[in-house]
Amino acid sequence: MLNGLSDTDTSMPHVSPVFEQSLRNRK
Repeated sequence: MLNGLSDTDTSMPHVSPVFEQSLRNRK
């Protein structure tokens, strides 16, 4: 999934940080 997030970060940098925060909140 980390690789997928990286690809998303390159495609949509404004969406990647949101996913990162969500993952951190879940943890």
